[in-house]
Amino acid sequence: MSLLAETIHAKLIPWVQHNAQERFIVAHSKMHASDMPSTVQLVRRKITSDRKVVKNLRLYNNTRGISATWPEAGLNEVNKIKLACVVDGFVDYQLGNYAVQCGAGHFIFIPSGIPHPDGSQSYVDTEKSTFCEVLFFELHSNAVECWVSHRDEQKRRQASKYLILHEHMTSLFRTLAEEVISGEEKSMLIGGELLHGFFLMLEREADAGRLQPVRSRAIPWMQEEKNNPLEKETFATRLEHYVQANLHKPLTLEIASRDMFLSRTQFTRMVRRETSKSFREILTSHRIREAKVLLRDSSWTVSAIAYMVGFNSPSHFRTFFHQHTGQTPTEFRIALSKNVKT
Repeated sequence: MSLLAETIHAKLIPWVQHNAQERFIVAHSKMHASDMPSTVQLVRRKITSDRKVVKNLRLYNNTRGISATWPEAGLNEVNKIKLACVVDGFVDYQLGNYAVQCGAGHFIFIPSGIPHPDGSQSYVDTEKSTFCEVLFFELHSNAVECWVSHRDEQKRRQASKYLILHEHMTSLFRTLAEEVISGEEKSMLIGGELLHGFFLMLEREADAGRLQPVRSRAIPWMQEEKNNPLEKETFATRLEHYVQANLHKPLTLEIASRDMFLSRTQFTRMVRRETSKSFREILTSHRIREAKVLLRDSSWTVSAIAYMVGFNSPSHFRTFFHQHTGQTPTEFRIALSKNVKT
């Protein structure tokens, strides 16, 4: 069993089975001790160092994330939602001009734009512990990234990072985080139920080896299992699922490479190596096949089908379809209705 799966099974699921919302912490630009769980201490700690805007910084294999940093304070600002689950020890975790001090079993929701530790400095609450262990989740457009970070007063050590590529899990995590952050009536109660479901699904994905490993620069602190035959879902399979799920969008090479966490060059090479085709050829094949199915099996207009398979205009779709089939969409549909072989 991997470290992640063991952590989920032994700690996270038991913690969220009953009243998890009572240990939820939500970061805001203005925070109040009265909004904190009784087990959490909120400390006013103003950021005194200068904010530096980050332009065009790319992290995590070409995925844009950090929008600003405070190097002297060891903080950054990310345009993505994050969740920090305190797994062991005690943390002194800065959130904007405040710091929350809490122990294991607490869940810190960090909305986009809230300054928080960048990992360069220790966030251990040294008055209560000599170390801390935190499981992080970060929401991307079509995946959730997760990793376990172990900190002591001197260094940061980290278990392997993973991408959760399950579409339903990504949607569930987004709903969970947005619900809790919204602060609406019963949002915490709803969030607790959603978090329980998310961890159950995560345990299943981890046990089945369907989490995609991500290379990390952090010092590894525990060797993960490497012999799970299901761990390496083929790139070709991932690409097939991605294109099918996003066919309705005006996909480009830049968009696809970003969404699959690769640079354009890496993506292009991998597509060619794993499929012997270009991305354009794969996308064309899917669009033609899906368009034919919709023309055959539905009563949708040609214009509607054009948008369903990712074209910005019906005229472009008609030209594209004719170039690749020798028929216009209407001619193809008429031929089918007359039982003419196409």
